[in-house]
Amino acid sequence: MIALKLKHGNFTTEENCRHFARLISCIVQGVTSSGIPYQPNFPDWRHWVIDDGNNYRMKFYFYYPDIFSINYRYQCKENPYEEALAGWLKARFDADIININA
Repeated sequence: MIALKLKHGNFTTEENCRHFARLISCIVQGVTSSGIPYQPNFPDWRHWVIDDGNNYRMKFYFYYPDIFSINYRYQCKENPYEEALAGWLKARFDADIININA
């Protein structure tokens, strides 16, 4: 899992989280898909699955409205997908990569 802190993030509502999860979903998949992203534990709007293969998940934090994390199911040294995505998001959204205990 890798976490990012956006300088101007405001993930305090379900709508804000849904819109940002949809944006990241489009980046990960390269296309919009019907029903993606979705909330695996509805009505908990802090957790989202953002791809068709159920490999990428996003989490927003209740007490930290400017932080989100991304988890890739097959993350390992040989598949550094989280780091690659986080590096791109860091540059695109002026974010900081941070360490959190989640």
